[in-house]
Amino acid sequence: MSVQALVKEERRKAAFLLLLCLALLGMLIYSRVFFGSFLFDDRSGIVENEAIKNLFRSLKNISDRRYIGNLTFSLNYTFGGLHVFGYHLVNILIHIGNAVLLYLLVRVICRTPGISMQERSSGFIAFSAAFLFVAHPLHTQSVAYISQRVTSLATLFYLSSVLLYVKARCFDLKLPKVATAQKISYYGLALLAALLGFKTKEIAATLPIMIICFEFFCFKDKERVVRRMFFLLSMLVLMAAAYLAFQKTGGPLAHVMSSIDTASKETVSISRSEYFVTQLRVIVTYVRLLLLPMNQVLDYDYPKFTTVLAPAAFMSLILLCSLIWAAVWMFNKSRLVSLGIAWFFIALSVESSIIPIRDVINEQRTYLPSIGFLIAVLAASDRVITIDRFRIFFVVTVVLLFSAGTYARNRVWKSSETLWADVVAKAPYNARGYNNLGTVYKERNEFTRAITYFEESLKLRSNLAAPYYNLGDIEYRRGNYGKAIEYLNRALGAGSKDKLMTVDVLNKLGRTYGAMGQSDKAIEYFQQGLKLYPDSFVLMNNLGVQYIKSDRPQHAVELYEKELRLREDYAMIVNLSVAYGMLGETEKSERMKQRALDIRAGQ
Repeated sequence: MSVQALVKEERRKAAFLLLLCLALLGMLIYSRVFFGSFLFDDRSGIVENEAIKNLFRSLKNISDRRYIGNLTFSLNYTFGGLHVFGYHLVNILIHIGNAVLLYLLVRVICRTPGISMQERSSGFIAFSAAFLFVAHPLHTQSVAYISQRVTSLATLFYLSSVLLYVKARCFDLKLPKVATAQKISYYGLALLAALLGFKTKEIAATLPIMIICFEFFCFKDKERVVRRMFFLLSMLVLMAAAYLAFQKTGGPLAHVMSSIDTASKETVSISRSEYFVTQLRVIVTYVRLLLLPMNQVLDYDYPKFTTVLAPAAFMSLILLCSLIWAAVWMFNKSRLVSLGIAWFFIALSVESSIIPIRDVINEQRTYLPSIGFLIAVLAASDRVITIDRFRIFFVVTVVLLFSAGTYARNRVWKSSETLWADVVAKAPYNARGYNNLGTVYKERNEFTRAITYFEESLKLRSNLAAPYYNLGDIEYRRGNYGKAIEYLNRALGAGSKDKLMTVDVLNKLGRTYGAMGQSDKAIEYFQQGLKLYPDSFVLMNNLGVQYIKSDRPQHAVELYEKELRLREDYAMIVNLSVAYGMLGETEKSERMKQRALDIRAGQ
């Protein structure tokens, strides 16, 4: 074996060992969350989401805009039920996979004609980026928070698509006029990864723009620009066609445009212009958190800005313009720095631009943009710190500090109490934080303590539905039905746009009237709830119970038989047995009892 071959073999072994260390580091710093709870949106997205509890139905639901992400949750449920360990394991493995892909991407782009770098520098930047990415405390929300798998999974497909495309283009340079199987497979897989990312989370919509950016930065004009742009514009058309096909958008142009406008708003509580101005400040906060990840919180109590002339917004605009100018200025000096800055802004453009989202700031939104940020910072430091041992010392120190910060931050993600206590401590004017912490104590039957937090929440936001619902629930549990109805009606009057919250209120009103012996009123509220959430087994079961209590067993039988064709449910089968008994159909009643016993025995 030649000396050159031996050197390459040694480098491969060293790279493998470093990537193994990367994986072990990821597992270690996230070890605290393996047995953490389902938290916050995990309740509606996983625990109470009937759609993911049937794998066949999940596979068929291709029109779901987050089809791939929800399909992975369905697979988790199929193989492990609601045992939380499996969900966390998948999230952590995806995060480690993203770090490995980042390493591979940096190595590849450092070999392109536009950004060719010496082996030593490219290896340093690639490994440093991967280790800093896996250890960064700002990524805890995207990894420890199970529902945010859609963010890390979309990033996995995003990185894969860019990596495959760049590799295909490198083959193009070697054999520009030859359609080899390897080149075609790279292009095909890049497109497939893009489509999978697109069906995981909306952040993948920037992929065609990102690839155009890579064309501009990484490849010199050795082929005609027209041919290159034709291919990339074709990708844009394919992405748009896929969107329209999946969403089944049709009708006149005005209707289509109106649908697109509605789809590009997650909330109407803030205008596009106000959201954009607020995002100027938010992006600066993201930069600060990427550099100095301190005072992190799940639910920020963040101010909104209405005009760019507000001092904080104006100064943020100047800073962001300076970063954009730096990217232009560095183009001929260090394209990797310039490319990293471009990646940061392009990746943020979906969630930090003119598309209003209810929460103006969320830490998981930095997950994909942080890749560009790390590349830019490391490429810049490679130019500034020229002595190898100083560069290595700097990166190792930061990785250790980040790892310690991530391990410490993951303590917060162990339970709902630690999570919301952290929110209340760091965002004392956050009404939602007080309500959610109160909910923790309500579920422990610590009602006096819970009421204190609900009342504090209402002091901060008197029109919030959730605290009224929770106060009504406490009075229901205490048997104070009249007071419970008063609070629950206030919750309805708050006009919450959260469909699940409205359903919960209607269900609780139905149960309260049922407990008071007013079955007709109870049935009315359960039926209202089912109009909003037709797949709710809880509402179906409660409605059937009221049919039985009001001596309408035939209605209960019709309801239960229809629903039990979709999924086995122990409580519903027991109630169906009672309904058959009331109708005098003893054989069917006994059969249902045996079916219920079989289910209980199998649990």
